[in-house]
Amino acid sequence: MGDYRRRAPGKSSILALCLLSGVTLGILAMLRISPPTGLATPTFTFVKEAQASLLIVASLAIVAAPLTAVVRQRLGRVSATLERPLHLSKFVRGPAAMAFALGIFVFAFWAVADVLGGYNGYNSSFVAHPYLQKVLFASGLVYLRPLDAGTQASISIAMAIAGLVVLRSGRGLGQAIKDSFTLFAAPVAAIFELALWYFAPDDMTWHAIDALWVGGTNDMGWRALDVAGGAFIFSNWLVLMVAILLIASRLPFLGVPSQLLYRRVGEIAGRRKSFHRTASHTPSSSTVAEGRERLREERLNRHPTQSSG
Repeated sequence: MGDYRRRAPGKSSILALCLLSGVTLGILAMLRISPPTGLATPTFTFVKEAQASLLIVASLAIVAAPLTAVVRQRLGRVSATLERPLHLSKFVRGPAAMAFALGIFVFAFWAVADVLGGYNGYNSSFVAHPYLQKVLFASGLVYLRPLDAGTQASISIAMAIAGLVVLRSGRGLGQAIKDSFTLFAAPVAAIFELALWYFAPDDMTWHAIDALWVGGTNDMGWRALDVAGGAFIFSNWLVLMVAILLIASRLPFLGVPSQLLYRRVGEIAGRRKSFHRTASHTPSSSTVAEGRERLREERLNRHPTQSSG
């Protein structure tokens, strides 16, 4: 069934553990500082989403090792391509580094403006915090204002992730993608959601960005217009939970149940193969009886005068 050995926790696992611990402490602090009540109370839709997500994670924790082995066996070329290190030139890594830095800057700017604005939005942030407006004009972001802030933030974080994937492609494209989402994008999203929880807790039940208003009212970002709307499917609570699960997926001990099951199934399969191999080389009772009868006839033919009794 293939080889699937347990590996000692590496730097990525230790980093994931530290990040998860930090996010967990942040959640515990927010539960004490600003308990989710009123409009901030997680909706029934989110509760069902949380249950389904945890069920999926638990299932993957059990079948991850066999599933990985099957994928490697059936999609050998794709798997080999994803695992092969890519040694890119500085002409590629340079623009990737610039894309990563620029993406982080733009996303961080609009994230700060968003959370500091509270329920009143970005414009109130520029009034209450003049330095934000100075950064807006000095950086040239003011010329991108035809795009709403949510769109700019989404594009910038996607650009940062793409740049990081290129920068870490020396470890293999698959590993670079996994690291970029679980150890970068997920922690960034978790920190933003914790900040939003602190500055505008009622918005945790709102859609994460304007384009994801599915389930609620298409209010174009105006919270006051969706009071009578339904529960948003892609709420900020959901983003926070998914971010936590992505970080937790890098913890090494989560794969232990799957590894044990995989090893056990492999041992059982090996025993069955050994048994069938042995059985195929072991003569049956009818074959033994026929052989004895044949020997007896040969003896009688050699000594016809002897009695058969």
